[in-house]
Amino acid sequence: MRLEDYRFYAKLCLGFGIFFIIIGIVLPIVTAYQVRYLWGIFPPEWRFPYLAHGIVLFSIGIALILANVILSREYRIRKQKAEVAKPVSVSINKCPQCGMKFSVEYEYCPTCGVKLESA
Repeated sequence: MRLEDYRFYAKLCLGFGIFFIIIGIVLPIVTAYQVRYLWGIFPPEWRFPYLAHGIVLFSIGIALILANVILSREYRIRKQKAEVAKPVSVSINKCPQCGMKFSVEYEYCPTCGVKLESA
């Protein structure tokens, strides 16, 4: 999976997770109110007829938010690995007189003291 996909799916899981949690909480409350008080279909002892549905939707929402956390961590880990794995361009210079190789840009050779042309 590409690095950008982790971030996309993490945001998607977060959005749907919040949606399912809200629906999981609101569904039993709204249906209990409508069924019991407005329509009078069920007896009063049936307080939450869709409580099981709400629990399932709430659990799905929690699972999606946990997936968001896992994908976000994986995104950060892979992003750090990608930054560490970037090749570092190091220019290796060579002294024309003594032939010493060094990676830092010097004005004078650290070994023999000759003025370097690349500086």
